[in-house]
Amino acid sequence: MALVIYRRHRTKCPQRGTGNLKSCECAIWLVGTLFGERYRASAKTRNFKAAEKQRAKLEQGEEPKLQQPKNTTIKDALSAFISDCEARKLNRSTRSKYKLLQDNLAAFAERNHLIGIAELQAEDVRRFRQERSLGARTASKELERIRCFFNFCISNEWIAKNPAKSIKAPQVKPKPTLPYSALELGKIFEHADFRSATFYKLLLHSGLRILDASTMRPERIQDGKLFIYQAKTGQPVWVPLPPDLVQDLGKLTLVGGYYFAVESEKPESIAEYYRKKIHKIQDGFHAHRFRDTFAVNLLQAGVPLEEVSILLGHSSVKITEQHYAPWVASRQTRLEELVKRTWKTNLALVKK
Repeated sequence: MALVIYRRHRTKCPQRGTGNLKSCECAIWLVGTLFGERYRASAKTRNFKAAEKQRAKLEQGEEPKLQQPKNTTIKDALSAFISDCEARKLNRSTRSKYKLLQDNLAAFAERNHLIGIAELQAEDVRRFRQERSLGARTASKELERIRCFFNFCISNEWIAKNPAKSIKAPQVKPKPTLPYSALELGKIFEHADFRSATFYKLLLHSGLRILDASTMRPERIQDGKLFIYQAKTGQPVWVPLPPDLVQDLGKLTLVGGYYFAVESEKPESIAEYYRKKIHKIQDGFHAHRFRDTFAVNLLQAGVPLEEVSILLGHSSVKITEQHYAPWVASRQTRLEELVKRTWKTNLALVKK
């Protein structure tokens, strides 16, 4: 069997199933036997005539073989990627997001009859994104994870290039930081039971992410201070806690060694339990706003942005500045002074 030209039609291609190889712009592959060996590789072109010339040169030995990707399935590539994430000791939240990507991408490949990892092209990644129907920020983060997965495939020589590299990320409009007001905090603690109120107070006074707070154990508190090991920065930090909060923590009955375990010892389940409870109090209430309140209170008290960044565990001070710059007290004071200086200039012009 000699090489044959095979055009892999997109799902919505009008020529799909008609056997027509020439009238669309879908990807072209060369498949068959070349000098007694099985051969399957992308023609690196969408032009049918160019693919025919390439096939003729290959069969005559005038052109070197196109680099063939290793015969690795999408399912195996995803499993290897998840195993590598676990070996790299990524935090639980990151691993769970990659695991979700694995499930969704595997299901997409099965629906579209895609088997080999080399079959996934840029148009497939675009269709996958369109089917997901995510918000701009979430879609942007998922695209980063998809690119990371394909880079892993390139490093293992399963594919030659990253099909997600040319896809542009959606435009993300930054949302304003909304710390809780005193009235809102009062409402939360009025409606929360003792265990939930203690959990929310811990978030408010430590700036912990909800998953980290879910795994709180007694040994992390010494002399009224909470030991925080920020996984993203690798920098250990001690945060003092209010004495009444330390006392409340001491009154809690431990479940599985955790302060806040209720229904399950899985951190994700514990976090989801407290997320749902605060949502029931009022729409717009969510756990991450405690972290925002913690950061804003520090900044308004004059704590430098760089030090707040360390307490929040951000990998770069630029991330902290992006979210909290409007709340920097010294910067706001400086802006107010600049505005006041214009008053004198305007008054002088009026007098003239």
